[in-house]
Amino acid sequence: MIFLNFFSSDTVYSQPVSNSTLKENNNTYVKNYTSYIDSSKNIVVVGQVMKQSDQAFPQNVTVGMHVYNNITGTDEVLTEKPYGPILYKNNDPFPFKFVINSTKYSLLDESAPFVFENENVTGSFTKINTFELDYPVIPQGPSKELYGNITNTGPFQIDNLTLFAIARDSKSTQVDSVKTLIPALKPYETTSFTFTPNPAIKDSVHYYSCVAGDVEDMMIGKYKMFTISNLKVLGYKHSGLMVLDALNYNKSNHQLNMKLNNVYPAPGALTLQLMPNQTNPISVYLDGQPFTSAKINYLENMMLVDMSIPQGPHDVVLSNVEEY
Repeated sequence: MIFLNFFSSDTVYSQPVSNSTLKENNNTYVKNYTSYIDSSKNIVVVGQVMKQSDQAFPQNVTVGMHVYNNITGTDEVLTEKPYGPILYKNNDPFPFKFVINSTKYSLLDESAPFVFENENVTGSFTKINTFELDYPVIPQGPSKELYGNITNTGPFQIDNLTLFAIARDSKSTQVDSVKTLIPALKPYETTSFTFTPNPAIKDSVHYYSCVAGDVEDMMIGKYKMFTISNLKVLGYKHSGLMVLDALNYNKSNHQLNMKLNNVYPAPGALTLQLMPNQTNPISVYLDGQPFTSAKINYLENMMLVDMSIPQGPHDVVLSNVEEY
């Protein structure tokens, strides 16, 4: 059995690592990784996983590490999810982190992180992405912490928001992967967050990059509600893999505005309910042009609008939306 000297935080591994066991093409890959020993003698391996530039589908990714179990005397594969388990954007690094008990496990000659599993995300679910981050890139805390603020810019509460970042040294090499959880963020609320690197490498942290967040998926098949006035509400749901970036109502021109990004390669469904119904007809626009394929049904107690949103970012506008 061959064991690697994988423990030095000065050792940097920057070659791409692909998963040759995948039956499909390698849609994702480990860009680079480093390692260090923490104060508990754990082997900590950190790195980044990315989606190939030519891959249209979002990817659900699991990262693996080959290890030797010192207790059972067998080879095993440990797995971890990246901090953002669904990779939407091409060539965006998503950090991961293994904390390996060195008493139980030893590393092998093939103990490099690799894409253990990835699959195209084709199921329908809805995500909301209405938050803004405000932070410096240079750490401010005595232990090289990064302090920042996050604001919920949308009309609905955000639950279980994971923020993550990559800690880098003066040569831009990744030295740690960090994350923090925001359990709940009320509409338009601002709260603070902190990233704290592992004490074993804190003196190496020079700045942070790739600060981002991953929001818990919203429930399928249920309408979210948006208040237009005291007398009228909007119910909406999108059954495709779609991100809602903005939703607002302009009282001066009676327009409802939505900014959407359909990251699924095929058109995704968007359904709106205006309650109660109104006598004057509405008009629907997609990217400033009449959305002629939108289907409008005037029911007894509501107006129902069904649309098919193409791939990519789009502006949807409903005009002549009354407040009563």
